[in-house]
Amino acid sequence: MSLQPDIAAEIAHCRREIAEAERLLSAGHPDIHGLCLAISDWSAELRILQEGKMPPGRNQAAGEEGSCAGIRP
Repeated sequence: MSLQPDIAAEIAHCRREIAEAERLLSAGHPDIHGLCLAISDWSAELRILQEGKMPPGRNQAAGEEGSCAGIRP
């Protein structure tokens, strides 16, 4: 199954955010709760994208992106 380029990019973005949160946890970042929440949220987003389902009220065309900026040292 071929993914649309924007969905593939969003999936890649989710994977990068998950990897970064995991890296920060492994490095001993003090915000364990925030990082675990970020991993949970990005993992849920990844599952939604992989299943091709968008939650109600989400505009798929908008290409919404989140950020883990609040958890960086």
